Amino acid sequence: MIVFYRFTGLAFIDVKTLKRSDISADANGNMWIRKNREKTEEQSVIPLLDVPQTIMRKYSASLCLTEITFNAVVNLATV
Repeated sequence: MIVFYRFTGLAFIDVKTLKRSDISADANGNMWIRKNREKTEEQSVIPLLDVPQTIMRKYSASLCLTEITFNAVVNLATV
């Protein structure tokens, strides 16, 4: 999941609350995350690059992003 965070720039809570409805394609077929950030309520429009798309396809049944339950687990993994 660390890779997903890094490629999208989203905070832990934003990834944890990410829904399929937050992901859409434009007229050219490019994938985007359009989501209101939890902390600021500002809408972010983030291009969904190839690496995060691959991660999402691999874990598509659960959207893979809700499996992490504690921010401390993520923080320890990066140390």
